[in-house]
Amino acid sequence: MLTTLTDFNLRPLDPSDYPLAVEVYRGCADFLALGPDPNPSLEMLLKDIALSERSGSRFCGVWLKMEPPDGERLVGVVDYQPSGFMGEAAHAFIELLMVAAPFRRQGLGRRVFALVEELIHLNPAVTAVFLGVQVNNPSAQRFWRSAGFHIVSGPELQADGTTTYLMRKALRPPNPDLTQKLPGESPITGLDLTPEQFRQLGYQAIDLIAASLERLQSRQEPARRAVPPALRDQLMHQPLPIMGSDPAALLDFFAQNIQPYPLGHNNPRFFAWVNSPAAPLSILGELLAAGMNSSTAGGDQASTYLELAVLDWLKQIMGFPQESGAILVSGGSMATTVGLAVMRFVKAQSGNVRGRGLQAEDSPMVVYTSSEGHSCIEKAVELLGFGHDYLRRIPVDNEFRMDTAALEQQIRIDRQAGLRPVCVAASAGTVNTGAIDPLAQIADICRVENLWFHVDGAYGGVAILAEQTHGLYAGIERADSLGIDPHKWLYVPVECGCAIVRDRQAMRNTFSAVPPYLRDDRQLPWFSEFGPQQTRGFRALKLWLALQQIGVEGYKQLISRDIQLAHLLRQKLRSRSTFELLSDGPLSATCFRYAPGGITNLDALNKALLSIVQARGLVYLTSTQVRGAFALRANIVNFRTNEQDLDVLLDEIEQAGNQIIQGANP
Repeated sequence: MLTTLTDFNLRPLDPSDYPLAVEVYRGCADFLALGPDPNPSLEMLLKDIALSERSGSRFCGVWLKMEPPDGERLVGVVDYQPSGFMGEAAHAFIELLMVAAPFRRQGLGRRVFALVEELIHLNPAVTAVFLGVQVNNPSAQRFWRSAGFHIVSGPELQADGTTTYLMRKALRPPNPDLTQKLPGESPITGLDLTPEQFRQLGYQAIDLIAASLERLQSRQEPARRAVPPALRDQLMHQPLPIMGSDPAALLDFFAQNIQPYPLGHNNPRFFAWVNSPAAPLSILGELLAAGMNSSTAGGDQASTYLELAVLDWLKQIMGFPQESGAILVSGGSMATTVGLAVMRFVKAQSGNVRGRGLQAEDSPMVVYTSSEGHSCIEKAVELLGFGHDYLRRIPVDNEFRMDTAALEQQIRIDRQAGLRPVCVAASAGTVNTGAIDPLAQIADICRVENLWFHVDGAYGGVAILAEQTHGLYAGIERADSLGIDPHKWLYVPVECGCAIVRDRQAMRNTFSAVPPYLRDDRQLPWFSEFGPQQTRGFRALKLWLALQQIGVEGYKQLISRDIQLAHLLRQKLRSRSTFELLSDGPLSATCFRYAPGGITNLDALNKALLSIVQARGLVYLTSTQVRGAFALRANIVNFRTNEQDLDVLLDEIEQAGNQIIQGANP
């Protein structure tokens, strides 16, 4: 039974020169071909390296050997620091020095891993462990993945029918004392990578993402993990890199210090804000788009035509005419800014707002939204020069929707004051409660009053597809402009928003810097003529992949399921006497609070328990204000969330609340 490091023969690797590295390279290749059988020549080579006093390029690391009683063998090599002319050969030497271990005996892998963990405390030079794993059973791979290893190459078929994978685990950042470069040396030979180098790094990156997906699906990850204060400080105050770094080491740093601390919204037990996970296929779309590195300002390239296709699909989903203008943007905030910028161009009385700005206007222009409208509307009003003093916050009704009678009254008041009402920005799903403003009534008011009708549908716009929202979106198709966020309920990675404007020519006139006499519509106009960006990323690919894979019917089912889970959460809240439901809007946001009997200060209780729940990280939710009361807010826009996750959410809140009550009564 392997229990201590005395079962390993540990030797430091002293300096060796280029010819010896090549010899070791060949010896390891021979050994890999032989599988688990003993290979005396390899052992001799390793001892030669350990005892060598030759000068030249340097290695830093240790090698370890295990010989269980039944004759199985594992040889691993712990990180290296090649320098100088060694370069490529040293890299190849280390990666091929991984020798097979047929983990046929149950528990062997766990004992080996425990010893490797012990090993890192013996040698500060150890920064990573490489293992060559020969297995027919994928459970061994899963074990090493769960232990923090990831596949960097393989599988390779062996003569005995097994397959070999090379796996790597980062242990700590490289010791700076061991990475000093000789004068005139560079840690990299150039910015470019060979296809094989890129392939290996790509495998490593994909494996990191795949391992993360596995942890999410099996609920092994907390919903939110706070960044340790020391790491937070390290990440914020990194010294400017003077010398370059090994790309593999940088990926290791990402795996150890960045990837474990996300916002958390990919997790099925994350109920905060309106952040959804990305469909895995669309994640690959982000990678592929980066590989093409298209600048999609326009032009005769595939990205242009793909974006035009997905824009047509989005217009069709939202009920807009195909001749409308549209463009992919970063998100709902920019979509609102684009829509209101076109409104400003159209509504400016001077007819020359691009030339003279708002200074040429005879009277201030006024924009209206509800008291529940998103802050992006206020930002857009400020950025576009209207000023938030001329943004009117209209009260809401009992269902948190804009009060249209109050809207009409405020319009009359402003006209009488010599101001000029120009726009109503309604919400198709407020962030607080998921309320959908009475869009048809607002559209009627805008028509009568000659106002621009904008709809902020960043959160809830595409929920027009859901089974539960039939009829609630009537009137959205009459909007002059609309913003939606595919990176929310269409499950694509951020950034991906969309601005749609009914009057395509007005949209072009607002942003185009090309004189009309030079516009050639025999070829497609560039996207840069329809928005503020000239250089634009290839956002359409990830959206195209998701839409193609899931389809409209698939989205209908997924969004309807999220809303149904929200309804189920409300049923559970009503069935537990310790909770009070504060809002139950038509979408997936639910506001409530923990309200056991006998507690007078519910705001203080809920603030305190929220801090406990967030610190634990098993679930994550945030707070809001509902009619002046402090409320817990849970939103479901996650295709991985299930009913059990809802029970965990409520159990966690109750446990935290009981903990506070038993300690001190708020």
